[in-house]
Amino acid sequence: MCSCQSPQKQVNNPQETENGIITLTADYPIEKDTLTLSEIADTVFYVKLQQQGISNNARIEYLNSLILVYDFFNLYTFNHYGKLLYKIEARGGSMDFLPDKSYFYLYTFMDECIRKYDLKGNILQTIHLKEKVDGYRYSFLCLNDSLFVMSQNNEGNNPNELFFINGKGSIIERKANINQFQASEKSYFNNMDWRRSLFRGQNGCYYHRDYSDTLWKVHDDMTLQALLVENKIKKVPLEQRTEYSGKPMSDYITTTLAEKLNVVRYYETSLYYIAEYKAGGHSRGLSNYLFYDKKTTKLYQVTNKFDYENKHALFHFGIFNDYDGGLAFAPSAQSGDYLIMVNASDQQGDRHKTLPKTLYQEGRIIPELVNKKPVSRQRQMRSDVYHDERHRDQLNEFFKDFNEKEHTMLMFVKLKK
Repeated sequence: MCSCQSPQKQVNNPQETENGIITLTADYPIEKDTLTLSEIADTVFYVKLQQQGISNNARIEYLNSLILVYDFFNLYTFNHYGKLLYKIEARGGSMDFLPDKSYFYLYTFMDECIRKYDLKGNILQTIHLKEKVDGYRYSFLCLNDSLFVMSQNNEGNNPNELFFINGKGSIIERKANINQFQASEKSYFNNMDWRRSLFRGQNGCYYHRDYSDTLWKVHDDMTLQALLVENKIKKVPLEQRTEYSGKPMSDYITTTLAEKLNVVRYYETSLYYIAEYKAGGHSRGLSNYLFYDKKTTKLYQVTNKFDYENKHALFHFGIFNDYDGGLAFAPSAQSGDYLIMVNASDQQGDRHKTLPKTLYQEGRIIPELVNKKPVSRQRQMRSDVYHDERHRDQLNEFFKDFNEKEHTMLMFVKLKK
């Protein structure tokens, strides 16, 4: 299926094989646990979008003068001040850009079309797919202006997992599904919004199968190149997955939390490969991170631990923010070397990333039992630790006219190179 095989032989550099694949073995040393935001961030800034209800798993692209946000229902285009310029309805699908960012493409699975747009929102081309693929969410990338790649969820018996489509809508190459299984009659998938099988990093297009150890680069000659094999994170085995077992979601949540069985998604920047992982990949799991430094080959970790029964869904977890003393940074989107966090008061997905102004200024009030009597306790959400007072002042200024009923907060972190 692929242009490179799994590594067989270790050579001089302990984490690389002779074919250049980075291998993070189970005993690969962790340089530091835990990284803070100031250690990885070059700059941090915030944008107040004049739009509510945007999912925290939206696809976001940061351009020279525009911010494009696709929440899998609508494509919103804002200027850098957060003013909405136009909206395109595109229910159910994916968005991607040409590498030069001059045009963007929207794929919608309901009508099986790929549409090319200019940055003013005008349709320049409509491509009708000749065969049904059913890609959804992070399942579509534009390799060039006449070649696209799409991924398909592994439902067990589907023969293929990747499809390469030309500019006329024809499938010209298929990559076989090498992980077929017998699905349960009650088979279903959970929290697919969070996962990211096909994504665009700083240096190209990438593919990562659910539950897989390997991160692949997708080339425009339709080959896959293995870049990184990660064996440190314990992943959900086939027999525990809902699509195979058919067991209730409650069983899946209980098992994955108790046994620390994870789902992984990736980011790739100039300096880092970043693996974000959490138990089961569901909203009850807490995100943790591995940062692999490409220059030094050192591995860093960020862990979030909390055992207050099931109440952690009301908290806000992420990378400790000692840059401006604000909320922890929990990225959900990438645009080049920018990682982006979405915080809104009316959104789908993780409840602990809602109400950013309230979280920052007041914290959370969490009900709990003390001696079997209900009480409420205030929980501070911001770190209140900052390296530069000017950064703290800029954040306070940002929240002055922030209206949680009208606005969505985007937190942009440009990573160091």
